[in-house]
This record gives sequence, structure tokens and C-alpha cells, in this order.
Amino acid sequence: MWDAELPKEKRAFNPIVLLVWGLIIFVICGIGLGVYKMFIPEKSGMGNVLNYAYVTAFKEDVYFVNPQDERIVRLRDTKGEVVTETGAIYLTCIEDNLYYVSTETGYFMRYRESGEDEVVLDYGCNNPIYWEGKLYFSSGMESRVYAVSVTEGVFSDPVCIHEGIQVVSFSIDNGKIYYVPATGIGLWSWTLDTQEAPKELSDDFCGQPMAAGGEVYYQVMSDTFTGIRVIRKNGEEETLIETPASCLNMAGGWVYFTNLSEEAGGCVYRVRKSGMGKPERVTRELGADLQIVAGYVYYRTNLPQGGMVWKRMPVGETNIKTDQAEYIGIQ
Repeated sequence: MWDAELPKEKRAFNPIVLLVWGLIIFVICGIGLGVYKMFIPEKSGMGNVLNYAYVTAFKEDVYFVNPQDERIVRLRDTKGEVVTETGAIYLTCIEDNLYYVSTETGYFMRYRESGEDEVVLDYGCNNPIYWEGKLYFSSGMESRVYAVSVTEGVFSDPVCIHEGIQVVSFSIDNGKIYYVPATGIGLWSWTLDTQEAPKELSDDFCGQPMAAGGEVYYQVMSDTFTGIRVIRKNGEEETLIETPASCLNMAGGWVYFTNLSEEAGGCVYRVRKSGMGKPERVTRELGADLQIVAGYVYYRTNLPQGGMVWKRMPVGETNIKTDQAEYIGIQ
């Protein structure tokens, strides 16, 4: 490695050795980035929001909605502790704060670790998505979609950006909103910050438009087809799987879903985003409301004595082990 003829203070690295070490560091960083990416949902967690955002990671802990009374539980290591008095849905992290929608009022609330939680928006908020400095949400009763600028915890007055259609669920990607109306008929998109008319992408009975990376994955339930379809970057529509599915979510190179076929019995499966290969089973039991947070897929399942409980299991690009699921709850 050293030039033996030179004095110690004048020795220099061999360029070939530098190149080899550079390649090693590049590979290690690439592997690390790949591992990190496969453990997180797509940007803004669109799949989590479409499944009501019952689980989120905030600071060093995981927060989830208790199936029994809808209150928020903080999971620290394996110990769960109730931290709110009101029922909650759509847990959302913005900047350095945790927010949620109250199931009692529909208001958008700021969680306080000490003291009373704060009303941030006294609107009926549905499907709230934080995207590039703004919070977007639909208000079904008014048939409107609103945008709110957020700067250092300060929320501006909501501005209506779309009206006339009741929007049930939507996601955002590349400056566009993809949505399904309350009728469930059709998948539509429109470009943010423009006056363009919405564009119809599908006239099927659709659900859960999950947009990420320039592609849109969505459920289809029609007389002729039931399954998951995807609109690719080039605008072409493809069939991802042809089986009844719900609770779509996404992480790494996979689309996760609840398989509603008679054979699958509501177990969680996943299929590659490319559509290559066969779907893989992830759980041995019913799994609903899929959330992918910090390296785990969370799902709600039935208890033998009745009621529902959260379980979670680690996920990765390969080697899913269906026996690794563990209960989480209040302790």
C-alpha cells in the first residue's frame, strides 16, 4: 500500500488502493440505502393514509390507535401506554409534531405530551396528507378538497382547491392528486395549482388510488374484473393481480394487500410492483388496515374471544417468515 522508498512523512496512497476502497464504501452505502428504503413506506406514506393511518412513528416511539376504544397508544419498546382521552384516526407527523383527527369532532388535533391536545383545524378532515409544506384534506359534507400551508407549526386558513365532487380517498404524487369519488365509479386525477379539469383515468368501480414514483396502483371491482391494476409512467394500464384485494400499501419493491379470495381467507399477501413472480403470503391469519412503519407491517386481526388486536411482523425484500408476528397492545 505504501511507497517503500519514500520517507514515512512523504508516503502516499496507491491510486489503485484508493479506487478499491472507494468502490467498497460505495457498495456498503448502497446496501445500507437499499435496506433503509425497503423498511419505509413510499413518500408521505400514501398507503398508510388510505388505510386510515392508524399507526405512525414519532420521535423514538410508535403510536397506534387502540382497536377497543380508538384512543392513541404510545408503544415504547414493547410497553403500550394510552396517551389520549379522545378517539383518533389519521395519525400524521408534520415537522416536529404529531397530529390526528378526532373521531368525536372530526377536527385536526395537535398531540401534546403534557397538557391538553390542541385544535388546529376546526374542519371535518378526511384523508389528510402532508405534501411539500402543505396539508391536503377532503371534507365530504361540503364536497370540497382543501389545502393548508404549514410553517413551523403554524397553519394557514384552509383554501378550497377543488369542489363539486365528494372525494372519499386520494393520494398525491408528482404534483397531481389521484382520487376516487364517493360513488366509487372511476379513477380521476388533476394537477395541483392549476385550473385544469379533472382527467378520467378509469371508468371502473375503483378504490384506494395509491400513487408513488409516477405510477398509480388501485383496486378494481367490476363485473368483468376484480383485482389490482397499475397505470405505469408511460400511461399504460396493466393488471398487477387478478384476485379480490383490499387495504393496499407499499414498501420497497412490493405492494402489500389483504387477499380476499376464498382460498386466502383475508391473509396479508404481497406482490412485486413490477408484477413479476407470484404473490407471496405474509401472514397466517386475517390482516386488515395494513400499515408499514419503521421496518414492520402492522395489521389488525381477530381475537379468538372476539374483538380485534394489532399485530406486527418485520418485512424485508426477501425471506418473509409468517410465524414472526407479535401482538402489540396496552401493558
